[in-house]
Amino acid sequence: MNGCTKKAIRYGLCSGHGGRARCKVEGCEKYDRGQGKCKAHGGGYFCKVPGCKKKDKGGGLCVAHGGGKKCYVEGCTTPCVGGGRCKLHGGGRRCQAEGCRNWALNGGRCKQHGGTGKRCSRRGCDKHDQGGGYCLAHGGGFTCTFPDCTKKQIRFGRCCAHGGKPRCTVEGCERLGQARGLCKAHGGTKPCNFPDCTRKANSGGHCIRHGGGGRCKTEGCVKTNRGGGYCKAHGGGKKCTVPECNEWAIGGGVCPQHELFAAAAVVSV
Repeated sequence: MNGCTKKAIRYGLCSGHGGRARCKVEGCEKYDRGQGKCKAHGGGYFCKVPGCKKKDKGGGLCVAHGGGKKCYVEGCTTPCVGGGRCKLHGGGRRCQAEGCRNWALNGGRCKQHGGTGKRCSRRGCDKHDQGGGYCLAHGGGFTCTFPDCTKKQIRFGRCCAHGGKPRCTVEGCERLGQARGLCKAHGGTKPCNFPDCTRKANSGGHCIRHGGGGRCKTEGCVKTNRGGGYCKAHGGGKKCTVPECNEWAIGGGVCPQHELFAAAAVVSV
């Protein structure tokens, strides 16, 4: 090409002027991405890890197995998600909704603001794909990268116990973050919207006593879901763990009566 000083790759042209190989599929003008085909026609190479069918993102491995570019922050080995950094160090896209700091899905918005992402492949499930085509409940997700840990990753390649949950944004605080990026001690929980109530708000902006939380699945019932999708009257909640006892459990997994029995036994000893 006249005026071009780049090296010829093939056909006497550099890559920018048509010297790269094209997809072998008839009529396709896209570039060969591996194995003689473009990405749309199955080109590219696969991860070298046995049984993995994901694409090679660099070094012969997919992102989940260590391939791809790494965050350029010194000492960080987490994959880069945009801008040369991992999510922990500011990489990736944020939700476009005003004041929202959640990570964006497809459409430029987070899940709460209408962003769309891949859904679980299990028929009838509308949860998001967490890895491998399924949600966590149906076997999706990736394993924590901490040695010998078999729990699922939450973020940053780690499970909750090994640092996968976000930390409080207050400088020097190592507690786990709750609402608005803060721990409970620094105001990270939302209080109930009911006047003068200081209890923690559940769904709907209210504590359970003031109408917050999920509702019983039984048609026509407006009571609070106590466990398993139902109120206590319709079989929800946990029963006392003492054999043949059908009373409702409180803290410790036993009913009030068996809690008193246990306390009395300790005193008598």
